[in-house]
Amino acid sequence: MKQVHLQARLMAGDVKRWHTFPCHTNQTVAHHSYGVAQIVRLIADDYSRMVVPRLVYAALDHDIAEQQLGDIPYNMKSRLTGLKEIEQEIEASMGAEHLSRLTDEELEILKIADLLEAAWFARSEMELGNNSMGLALANLEKGLDEFKLRPKAQALKEKIYEGLR
Repeated sequence: MKQVHLQARLMAGDVKRWHTFPCHTNQTVAHHSYGVAQIVRLIADDYSRMVVPRLVYAALDHDIAEQQLGDIPYNMKSRLTGLKEIEQEIEASMGAEHLSRLTDEELEILKIADLLEAAWFARSEMELGNNSMGLALANLEKGLDEFKLRPKAQALKEKIYEGLR
């Protein structure tokens, strides 16, 4: 790995997430990516043809472009024309071009894990008394509802949203 890639990768981990919400705890891209990797390990068994190590690498790198872009709120990403191409360009420049070669199934698992980790964090914030995260949890649930969740992902979603309705 080139020195510039390593430095940029390590710096990406320092990017603060949730900057548009008041939070009791700070979450960085490093914290989030580790959580996504752990959730990928948990839910990937429910899918066929999975290569878990490949997905764990993808989970660790999935937000690496935020080192240059910052954390763009979930509800804004789909509204920004050309963002996907810009992210792929940055990922390639940082040695994470493998993200553009993920299969549709792998992308789905990664997205579900990403949303579940964000919901987990938002729920943790609510348990600390941060009621402003209710909106984030609702938006993340809408995102999760776009997928037909397999049993392990569904069970984790139910655990996160338990007692909130």
